[in-house]
Amino acid sequence: MMSIPNLDPSVLILAGMHRSGTSYVASLLQQAGIDMGEHLLGANDSNPKGHFEDLDFLNFHENVLYSQGLSPEGWVLERNVEVPEAYLADAKQLIEARSLKSLWGWKDPRTTLFLDFWAELLPKAQFLLVYRLPWEVIDSIYRRVDQAFQKNPLFALQIWMNYNQAVLDFCDRHSERCLLSSIYNISQHPNYLLEILNNQLNTSLKVVDNLFDKDSLQRISSDSYRISLFRHYFPEAIELFNELESRSKRFDPYNTPVLSDNSKSYTDLTPWLLQDWHDLCGMQKELKTIRSQLEQTQGELTDTRSQLEQTQGELGQARSQLEQTQGELTDTRSQLEQTQGELTDTRSQLEQTQGELTDTRSQLEQTQGELGQARDEYKSLENQVNESHVYLSGIQKEWEVTQRQLQKAQQEWGRLQVVLDEICKLRLSEQEISQQTIKQISERYQVTQDQLQHQLQQAQEVLQQKQERILAMETSKFWKIRLFWFSIKNKVGIKEE
Repeated sequence: MMSIPNLDPSVLILAGMHRSGTSYVASLLQQAGIDMGEHLLGANDSNPKGHFEDLDFLNFHENVLYSQGLSPEGWVLERNVEVPEAYLADAKQLIEARSLKSLWGWKDPRTTLFLDFWAELLPKAQFLLVYRLPWEVIDSIYRRVDQAFQKNPLFALQIWMNYNQAVLDFCDRHSERCLLSSIYNISQHPNYLLEILNNQLNTSLKVVDNLFDKDSLQRISSDSYRISLFRHYFPEAIELFNELESRSKRFDPYNTPVLSDNSKSYTDLTPWLLQDWHDLCGMQKELKTIRSQLEQTQGELTDTRSQLEQTQGELGQARSQLEQTQGELTDTRSQLEQTQGELTDTRSQLEQTQGELTDTRSQLEQTQGELGQARDEYKSLENQVNESHVYLSGIQKEWEVTQRQLQKAQQEWGRLQVVLDEICKLRLSEQEISQQTIKQISERYQVTQDQLQHQLQQAQEVLQQKQERILAMETSKFWKIRLFWFSIKNKVGIKEE
């Protein structure tokens, strides 16, 4: 395998066993100015602040492991995994995509299985390798309850030894390119690590605040009987950890030992062999109690859910009623607005009517004044009409007398005609008839007729004058005011005096 042309960027590869604190170190490097990747693995329960793993390199390692029938998680006992030729182009493409960056790197615990591969592909890259006490790594793995260790808990220790032996072997062969340190030293002196990296990479990483969360790195007390059991039954792991410590002394300026020889040691481990059994039984009893409480809680939860469903149903009905009420309220508001509009119009009409009423009252007062005058004139006219009626009655009586006289004259004329007829019958000659007599009769009749006609004509003229006077009175202004006054009295309900 040939290395790709190096454009002389500074590359730092961070590796180490799972659950050894590499996520914290990666976050520290990124804050200091090293580009640890654009697409990083997010947080979860085991790493609430994030993994800071470049997903491109993570997927590459998983694919290579899976292609050879190995666990993609890296739970393997192979110390140096070979990369098939088919994946070489993918690896070079990952590096070429970052070749324009001046300072970059990545973190993935699986990289520990591919150290030789990346060292050859990137001949100028530097390696930062991190380790942690074996029982603390195992404790962290057990807390995650991975299925790979359910039937074989010892598998976790075997993997720890495999990863850290690979780290030691690589450091022995490439000591000039490696910086080995425990997570404990880095968490206590983070800026000292950055100072060493600046010297090795010829860079200017910035000083950072130590944001290390002690709770994220759960420690096991050195007085724990588990450590004594570990020392007694797994001395090879203690020996390997001591080898890691001896290789990393040049990093720790304070020469602080992680694994103290003064830790409490139990000479008789026999009682502790049954301690886990005892603790397990106690936990099973506690678990049984918790399950009973859980069942009770689940029953209460079921009742609560039933009540909740009922409440939700009632809430649905209440919401339906509320929507109906809101609809009715909207209609009522619409009707109210319409009524208010009509009320406004009515008030406007009322104001207009009141204005007209005021004008009418003013006109009424004026009319009443004029009516008073009209009444006076009417009484005068009424007296005149009464006098006219009396005079007319007298004329009518005279007319009746005249009619009777006319009838008498006509009767006398009739008798004269009869006399004339008789004279004619007697064939009296005209000469025999006295012209004087005839003349007298005619003159008498004519005088009577002229008198009657003159009296009749005078009576008719007087009657016509009275009728014209009455007509003029009815068409006069005062008569119209009188009629208008009676109409207003009917409208406003004024009683007759």
